[in-house]
Amino acid sequence: MARRFCAIVQGKVQAVYFRRNTQKQASKLQIQGFVTNLSNGDVKIDAQGSLQSLNKLLQWCQHGPPQARVDKIFVTWDQTTQYSDLKFNIIH
Repeated sequence: MARRFCAIVQGKVQAVYFRRNTQKQASKLQIQGFVTNLSNGDVKIDAQGSLQSLNKLLQWCQHGPPQARVDKIFVTWDQTTQYSDLKFNIIH
């Protein structure tokens, strides 16, 4: 069964390839959704997939790419599926 979460990642997460690397991880895990920068310096991730895959993505997000520094992640879970597209996109 597909699950979905929305996560806000805080720290040094912009200008360190966080979105691009999140997209790569999500694609490997067959997760749908998007990642985008927020105007306050945070990154927002909206992801849908299997619970196991989503947990793996969240685990990766705790550290992010080598240049990043993740201070906090706020996660809201939802059972509503939203995406029918098989891609995980970067929104600019």
